[in-house]
Amino acid sequence: MASTISVKLSHLLTVVETLDPALTEGLSGNSRVTHSNFNFQKTLDAASAPPAAMISEQTIDGSASGTIDLTALPTVQEAAADGTGLKLIALRINNRGTNAFTLTEGAANGYALPGAADIVVPPGGSVALYFVETLADVAAGDKDLDYTFDAADEADLTLILG
Repeated sequence: MASTISVKLSHLLTVVETLDPALTEGLSGNSRVTHSNFNFQKTLDAASAPPAAMISEQTIDGSASGTIDLTALPTVQEAAADGTGLKLIALRINNRGTNAFTLTEGAANGYALPGAADIVVPPGGSVALYFVETLADVAAGDKDLDYTFDAADEADLTLILG
């Protein structure tokens, strides 16, 4: 039996604001306001739209630049799982380094990111992106993502394909 995955995407930013009592005088109710109206959660699995079919997690270190081949991704069960025919639907980058981490379309056989834009994660920063099904299928000519950062730094990368 092939493995299956279930992904819970959560983009949460909850802020509790304590209002200035001088400005809320005469108002009834709590002087604390919780801002969480735009939090986003979604579960993806084999039956969802888009479906989740593959997860790859890796720590990138020891190299100032390199290429991530979406047709040869490390997974728990395989050293080089093939994402051909799938789309990149979500990613997370946690930059544990002291220099910016940049992810871009590969120079050869490039896999295009939205708007042909680079994803730049500042030192100590993190980014999580959900692309739905807007990106291309992974194929021989559309499979590589390039990265650059300092060789002494580390970044954690999670890719979800479906």
